Amino acid sequence: MKTIIALFVMAALSACSVNSSKKPNDEAMKFGIMYKELIQAELIFPDDGMGKECLLSIQLSETGEITQLTSSGDELLCSAGEKAVNQVGKFPMPADKDKSVIDELRTIKLTLSPVNVRR
Repeated sequence: MKTIIALFVMAALSACSVNSSKKPNDEAMKFGIMYKELIQAELIFPDDGMGKECLLSIQLSETGEITQLTSSGDELLCSAGEKAVNQVGKFPMPADKDKSVIDELRTIKLTLSPVNVRR
């Protein structure tokens, strides 16, 4: 049995939030997926994390530095999530400096939820 972390993007970008009527930008979605993968690569979750969740909220500067990181949920899982985000450090931003895309990328909301996968 293999255990993995499922990292769900609840509202990875401000444009993707449930209350938004705005269509997400393709470039912003591409970077949102990249951010999820960067965090997931650094994530080491606690052994007793099954069935628990942590909501992470990350604010980035226009250059990709973390300006604010908050979490709510299981304390150990949130601690692991915060550590993973901090290990990523600086998140890549689009090279074309499109302000609308960068603005969308500056707010990231993720749900960490360990799941069992049998193979």
